[in-house]
Formats: sequence, structure tokens, C-alpha cells
Amino acid sequence: MRFALAALLLIPISCSNSPTEPGSGAGAVTLRYGETAVIGGNRVTFSDIHDSRCAKDVACVWAGDAAVQLNSGTEVLVLHTNATAGATSGKLAGVNINLEDVKPERITSDPITKSDYRISLSVSSK
Repeated sequence: MRFALAALLLIPISCSNSPTEPGSGAGAVTLRYGETAVIGGNRVTFSDIHDSRCAKDVACVWAGDAAVQLNSGTEVLVLHTNATAGATSGKLAGVNINLEDVKPERITSDPITKSDYRISLSVSSK
């Protein structure tokens, strides 16, 4: 009986989609489009993306940019993959967030739906 109770108490912890401990404010976070994680004690959602990056199978004059929108409910932060297009890092919900990567890479023959996107972020409290 005790084992069953302990297992039931662990289920919500093991099913959490929060890549960081609530309130920790530090670490690496990977989010799929529309997914929410607890960062710095606040819920942060990957809420939008505009992708104009050059497809990997094409030679481009400009690398392009993917602009990622993060939303904490009261604040919005837009981060870019290309520093000439905008900030690659910023502060949201009291923590510093840096956009590390956007996947998948673009290919000219394969359109990407928003639900296919995932982003990698690094988070620090300082």
C-alpha cells in the first residue's frame, strides 16, 4: 500500500514538462511550439515564430532570421537567431534568457508547420 501511494505521488513530478525546477531560474530549456515551462518561478510559453532563415540547401546572400516569441502572461520577449535582426537574449519573468537554437532547419522542398518547431534556450538568474 505504501509503495502504491509513493508511486502515485511521483506521477505528477515525472510527467512535468518543465525542463527546469520551479523557481530555479537557471539551466537549459527546450520547448516545442506552444509548450510552457516554469522558468524562474514563472510560466513561460513559446507562443510564436516567424522564420525567414535561409534554407540549408540554398546559397543565400543573407542568413535570414527566426524570431521567437516567448510569453509569460504579463510580458512578451522576442528573440532572434540573427543578431543583426534583433536581440538574441533578453530578460523575461526576472531571468536572462538566451536563444541558443531553433529546429528544424529550413529546407526548400519541406514547409515547416509551427507545431514542428522546437527552441533551445539557456536561462540564468544573473
